[in-house]
Amino acid sequence: MVQKKQTLKGKTIAVTRPRKQAKETVRTIEERGGKSYLFPTIEIIGHRDLSAAKAFFNALSSGKVNYVVLMSVNGVQHLLEAAERLGVKNDLKTTLKETVKIAVGPKTAQEMEKNGIIVDLIPEKYTSEGILQCLQQQHVKGKTIYIPRTSEAPPELSEKLRAIGNEVEEVYVYRSQIPSNRGLAQKFVKDLSNDQIDAIIFTSSLGVKNFLRCSSRSSRREN
Repeated sequence: MVQKKQTLKGKTIAVTRPRKQAKETVRTIEERGGKSYLFPTIEIIGHRDLSAAKAFFNALSSGKVNYVVLMSVNGVQHLLEAAERLGVKNDLKTTLKETVKIAVGPKTAQEMEKNGIIVDLIPEKYTSEGILQCLQQQHVKGKTIYIPRTSEAPPELSEKLRAIGNEVEEVYVYRSQIPSNRGLAQKFVKDLSNDQIDAIIFTSSLGVKNFLRCSSRSSRREN
């Protein structure tokens, strides 16, 4: 029996992903007859301070890095951007060949390979817990692991990897902050209150936290 695609006809779906990364979700909603409502709750900004990235590149060049874990497409893009700003982008791709590269999921892996970085491992579960399980299955212990990511990321993965005997360094290559467009947040709260939004799509815990902050601030302004 062939299953029909679930229709979203007449439904308005709020998409909370950063605007530049929402295209695929918007397309899926519209293909099913729905209307997308863009309400980004995360704004991605590269770090101005490149000292941590520079230290990471130096560690790579010195052969002191065993594993590199990429947690998102943003992590890949901003790591490469930092390397380009420091003039070591070509060297980075060469030195990464000497490490084990892990992508949290297929989209991150695709972004890496699009930029000439071969992925060695992708966990079965596309989460921090999935990465931990993957490394445990590989009996990874006593290794040096670097994680290029956002400075707002929760610390649990690094803590758990250290707990099983590894040295872990987080390299903050970008920031995930609340968007500055307050007018959009106020409009969203008003539309939500007027039952003009049928569902909301979240893709990260930080997106949920920022959503609650934006909504709370806008609600207080209106009262």
